[in-house]
Amino acid sequence: MGGASSGLASASEMRADSREASAKNLNLVRATAVGATLVSVRAAVEALAADRIAWNQFIERPVAGRPDGEILLAFGLAKGARQSSSKAVLACINQPQPGIWDNTILFWCFSLRK
Repeated sequence: MGGASSGLASASEMRADSREASAKNLNLVRATAVGATLVSVRAAVEALAADRIAWNQFIERPVAGRPDGEILLAFGLAKGARQSSSKAVLACINQPQPGIWDNTILFWCFSLRK
């Protein structure tokens, strides 16, 4: 795809970046017989908040009776294409468009049984 002159990362650089990212605590996943979950939901939320602050996208959303600067989270269940599985997600309300899929944290996948 153009080699070094294209300005794109090489396949080996992308593999190295992927290994580094997957080793971070915010991306570690534990699989069980009933599903999979993030090892540290807190680390994922902290990383999301730090990213939004770094990109100047953290939005203060005051709530009566709560201190300023809090990270507001919404919990939801998302049923995917398969009828036998579902996902638990967190959305950080302190960002633009908190409800779109790219702005949520998938922290638990599990099977549905009757």
